[in-house]
Amino acid sequence: MKVLNSKHPHVAILEGVALNIFLLTIGLMLFVGNVSAQYRFDGEIIGGQGEELLLGEQFGDQSRIVDTIIPDETGRFSFVLDSTDPVGLYRLYFDQNNWLDFILGVEDVQFQTIQAAPEQNLILFKGKQNEILYAYREMQLNGEVKQGMLEEFIMQYPEEDKMLQLAQKTLKKAYQEKQKYLQKLNKKQGETFVVRYLSFIYLKDWKYYSSKQLDMQLQAFRQRDWNDTLLLNSNAYSKGIIDFLMLYGKAGAGQEEQEMLFQRGIDTLFTMIPPRTKVYDFAISYLMEGFEQYEMESVIMHVVNHYADSCTAELLEESGRLRFYRNFYNGVKIENFELEDPEGSSAKFYDLVNGYTLLVFWSTECPHCNQMNLALKDIYPQMHERGVQIVSVSLDSDLNALNSYLKKNKLYWKVYADGKGWDSPLVEQFDLFATPSMFLVDENFRLIGKPINLNQLIFMMNKL
Repeated sequence: MKVLNSKHPHVAILEGVALNIFLLTIGLMLFVGNVSAQYRFDGEIIGGQGEELLLGEQFGDQSRIVDTIIPDETGRFSFVLDSTDPVGLYRLYFDQNNWLDFILGVEDVQFQTIQAAPEQNLILFKGKQNEILYAYREMQLNGEVKQGMLEEFIMQYPEEDKMLQLAQKTLKKAYQEKQKYLQKLNKKQGETFVVRYLSFIYLKDWKYYSSKQLDMQLQAFRQRDWNDTLLLNSNAYSKGIIDFLMLYGKAGAGQEEQEMLFQRGIDTLFTMIPPRTKVYDFAISYLMEGFEQYEMESVIMHVVNHYADSCTAELLEESGRLRFYRNFYNGVKIENFELEDPEGSSAKFYDLVNGYTLLVFWSTECPHCNQMNLALKDIYPQMHERGVQIVSVSLDSDLNALNSYLKKNKLYWKVYADGKGWDSPLVEQFDLFATPSMFLVDENFRLIGKPINLNQLIFMMNKL
């Protein structure tokens, strides 16, 4: 990604001019030799002068921050995207709770908005695909409100009469109007990114939408293109997978029953996604990460054992995630290992275990780790009451920085670190691929849980 007239790294600034001149002087697509077309991304943020913005590529539910934007004194900025920047959905963050989505890499985009409420005040001056995106989102939002009211009325209406039939007819008409709009877009816009994106997320026949039969509902997902690699640069597949798995959610089901239902759903999902494709790889990683959040390890192992093979396994092996789940499951015995503290003293892990032990791998460079340490300090008395101690291992390579952190934060437990960072032998021994990573072990050194957040840790402790 290239920036224009940059006075600061990653920051594009246009000198103050009237907005109409600013719009008139936007350049046409640029060419350098045989390089592909470049596209402009220009904005004006009213009330956002000097306020830092973040631009991220969407990949599933994650935003990969690719640049920082600081509008000039007039609130304006300008970017140029070229052939090295992927086509797809990008997210411009105003803060953690406010952002705008843009389709970039296919057209010049010009917009204006207000810092305090960006989506409500968005004006698009240029960018046909983005106009379509926001027009349909508004239509969808309005439709969801009406559909929700009609669906609730239909479910609660006590008898079959003309009033009920009218509500059902109105609901069908409202839904079909949106589908007709999408079908017209398909004819007019062809294979554009916005049509492929909207069609994957929203397009399905009324007979599938209204059916209560699982087989009919599944047909709506079988109609979708599960091998469009361009849509990987968006949240299309993550939303599609979530919507699909919701078909297998059962109110009131216990965890064991629900995990079995999700396994059945995953088996069906992978009949639709072509194997050995990028979408297949994405689906496996996304499912594993998602079910980590709910600690449904049997579902994760189902994915690992039945679908994470050949090329996909090789991809996951690179991050350690696949080895992590194959090697560290509840009941496995943690092998003994040696620990060093920042002063150079050493100890054996087995000698430190006295009852239940939470083994934590973390780093001062990891914001989530710092939040976790503060949270662990808050519940440390509760952990102590339940007989759970902490063995903390830092993966910092800068021991001076670690010592400064420890002096400032004053943790209640001892911290070990060998100063080798991610080259530490413990990274390989525990197949670590991210921090923080936590292992809850019993007095016999056997793993009884891998909590990924504070709530899961508390839940596990309550079962001790």
